[in-house]
Parts: sequence; C-alpha cells; structure tokens
Amino acid sequence: MRICIKPLHTFALVALILLSACAAPRKIRHVRSIDPSPYINILKERSSLAGGFATTMHMDFRGEGGDFQGKAYLLIAYHKMFRLEVPGWMGSTLLVMVNNGENVWAYYPEEGTSYRSSVQGLSITPYLPFPLPMDPALIPLLITGALPDDVEFRSASAYELESGRAVLYLEKPGVETLRYIFSHGETPHLAELRADLRNGTFTLINSQDTPHLPTEFRFRSAKGELKVKLKDSRPLDDVSPDMFQSPIPPGIPMRDLEILR
Repeated sequence: MRICIKPLHTFALVALILLSACAAPRKIRHVRSIDPSPYINILKERSSLAGGFATTMHMDFRGEGGDFQGKAYLLIAYHKMFRLEVPGWMGSTLLVMVNNGENVWAYYPEEGTSYRSSVQGLSITPYLPFPLPMDPALIPLLITGALPDDVEFRSASAYELESGRAVLYLEKPGVETLRYIFSHGETPHLAELRADLRNGTFTLINSQDTPHLPTEFRFRSAKGELKVKLKDSRPLDDVSPDMFQSPIPPGIPMRDLEILR
C-alpha cells in the first residue's frame, strides 16, 4: 500500500519534529574521564566573586500564581550573604530582601509588612513576587559559579566532551548534581553551570570575555519559569557588613516563618 503525505501535513510533521528537538534537553556526551582537580581549582579562583559582586537583574517570571516582570539590584558578599532590592515607582522600593548567612528577611516598605525565614529552605518563597531559584544559602555560590575552599561536596568527576569542552560533576549536600561546563583551550574558563535542585533546574551562562562574569540564568520548576538577564555586573573588593543587617525598621510587624503553627 502506498502512503501519500500531503504538503500541509508534511509541513506540520517537520514543525513537530523541530519543536520536539528544541524542547529536548541537550545531552552531555563524554569522550573520556579526566582529572577533576584543575577544574575545581578554577572554581576556587572564582571565589572572590562570591566575596563581593554586584549586578542589575532584569527578571521575567511566568507561571503558577501570576507573572512578574521587573528590575532588581543584587549585592553578594562574604560567600554566603546577599541583598536584593526591587525598585517601585518614582524612586520607591517595592521589596528589600536580605540574607546574612543565618536569616532571610523580606520587607515590603509600601505595605509595611515583613517576613523572616532560615537560609536553609524555601519557606519564604510564597511571600515573594517571584520564586527563589534555590535555597537562599546557595544563591551566592550558584549565581557567581564560585567554589570557596570551605564548600563541601561528596564526590567529584570530570570528563572531556565531544565539543572539546570539559564537564565537572560535583555532588553537594542539599543539591542533586552540579555540572560545571568549561571552555576548551589552553586556559579554560567556566562557561556554564547546570544544577539539579530539589525544586527544579537552574542554568547559569557566563560571558566569554574575561573575567567571565555571569550574563544570565534561568530556573525551571513545575510551577513556572524564571528568566534573568544580568547587566552592569562587577566584582567588588570591599562591601560593608552593614548592608546585610535586618532591613525591617522598628515598629513594622514581622511574620516569623520558622515558628510552627
């Protein structure tokens, strides 16, 4: 029996194949196992970024609970702290979020409301206009792609890829897998970071230009997708610890999310 496919059907079939190919995750094809030590050292050399880093984030979230588009200013310091501010209209501030390494505070100046949670966990996410892509404790390391000396991981392995690049796998407590992809050449640099987290997948892209600062990241989960472009990124040598104190003024009621109800 002869099968006849009409031109319109052919076009639809090709389009379906192309869409399926775009939707499929890129596979990492290993060529051979290599020593992970040089790549771990490259990440440790990036630790200064997590020690002091500032950027402007242009955020786009679409998913469950509504959409969010806006700008935010992010300051990272001391390898574990960050301060995020979302500006409002006419010089106002919509949100101030601070992580001091132990606590995370979210303060809404216009509403006069605030929240507190631990850095371990995502209990504060429902009270934000966008989802946190990771536990607050991981944000400084994942957004900068850094690996300070005191970061623990269960195992490390590295492989050369078909493209000539290299991939480093780290198993870190609280994260399923960290995959650091490095450029090929005599002086490889961190080009991309992919992380399988408890609540979704995180991908960071770095600039090809020295010092290879992050340019964008995205987070996908069952509840939606957060896309972020980073602009005016810059490393900082000195950041005042006062920037990471509680942003909540006296007299503002605070909801403690760590108290069992």
